[in-house]
Amino acid sequence: MQIEWQPQFNGTGDPIYVQIVESLQRDRENGRLSAGERLPTQRGLAKTLGIGIGTVTRAFAEAERRGLINSHVGRGAFVSGAHEIEDSSDAWSGPIDLSLNTPPTQTARQRISLEMAALVNDPELLSLLGMVPTAGLDRHRKVLAGWVRDRHGIAGTHWEQLLVTTGAQHALSLALRSTRSGSEPVLVEETTFFGFRAAAEQLGIPLVPIAMDRDGALPAALADAAQRSGAKVVYLQPTLHNPTTRIMPTARRAAIADVLRDRNLTLIEGDVYGALARYDAGGRMPNPIANLVPERTWFVSGLSKSIAPGLRVGMLLAPDGAGIERAAAHFRADSYSAGAIGPAIGVRMIENGSAIRLLDDIVRHASARTTLACDLLSPWIEKPRTLATLHVWLPRPELEAERLYSHAMREGILLTPPAALSTADGSPTGIRLCLNGPRSMTALEHALGVITQALRTTPTSATRNIV
Repeated sequence: MQIEWQPQFNGTGDPIYVQIVESLQRDRENGRLSAGERLPTQRGLAKTLGIGIGTVTRAFAEAERRGLINSHVGRGAFVSGAHEIEDSSDAWSGPIDLSLNTPPTQTARQRISLEMAALVNDPELLSLLGMVPTAGLDRHRKVLAGWVRDRHGIAGTHWEQLLVTTGAQHALSLALRSTRSGSEPVLVEETTFFGFRAAAEQLGIPLVPIAMDRDGALPAALADAAQRSGAKVVYLQPTLHNPTTRIMPTARRAAIADVLRDRNLTLIEGDVYGALARYDAGGRMPNPIANLVPERTWFVSGLSKSIAPGLRVGMLLAPDGAGIERAAAHFRADSYSAGAIGPAIGVRMIENGSAIRLLDDIVRHASARTTLACDLLSPWIEKPRTLATLHVWLPRPELEAERLYSHAMREGILLTPPAALSTADGSPTGIRLCLNGPRSMTALEHALGVITQALRTTPTSATRNIV
């Protein structure tokens, strides 16, 4: 006789109904449950587990909302198909957005809602509603400094040099204003994060591109650009570079650090994806450059890519006390301080371990989507060095990239404009494909299929010669 499915509780302290849902998801993904398999009745499962039927009912409702199961009156509940895990419907309405580089939020909703509910009854809430110091509450800064140390690999992180900001984008802006003076330009990789370009443009800062290869910024190009331009500040993304996903190897990071010392340059190191990459690699990732030249590095990260995009919690780690005071002065002029509610939720999740469990969920979901993208687009994309990336890079000549962008728009697929990612004429161009915006794998597969078909039918040279 077949033994009916029973959930495997993880002992995390999450509510029982949440553990039932997560066990369902794990068993669906590891093959212990198959698509179409019938689940025990709610009453039968409650009796087997020795819990109230209301708990099981709540678990099944949440599992159906996530698309893990389908319920039919009079027939029972059944495991959904493979493409229904993230969204219970194969249909979608409106454009499919591949332009926003966000993590999957399906599991974040449940975990964060639990933290918000707990916060309502927490005695700490009253203090969170008042004004907080510009750098953030000391307790929050200590916990977030530990996260930067453990999840981003920054050795010797001191909480008093950490400023809690309203997201990593805000931290970048503060770092820019705190590190340069006058009309000095800033050095950047020749293909770079649009958000940094936007911050520089708002401040009237000219950008000087640094040539790259598959290992990231070239040390000789950095030294040459610094000498020619007189720039004293450089912005780099050594880990999961946006948009190319490149990861700078250890030897290259050491060579870059040597140039920073030799040319007396200050580094702004962007590392918003570092927690994902390190988690996927079991911590075995090259050292952040900040570890090699801590005295001249401003390190920027946040929780938006590793927990949820709406949790606007950024971390700016300054090289010394004087630096944090400069950044705090700019912060006070902007908005005085970040609100304490968002950091409080992030800190609670770090302390109780749910942030790590959510990071695991994000890496698992993102890896599945990256695998799909690699399978469909392998002849064209630059293969990422880790599956725990939220986007992939499709290098294309400028005109072809613009054509593909326009074609995708006509087909209802939103992409980042290619020109937004280049810093100068002649810089490498291409399309960044953000994989976690679509609610379902089915929608993502459709969008990538449209792009694949367009790449296969790129006009021939003969067609291009027709006037």
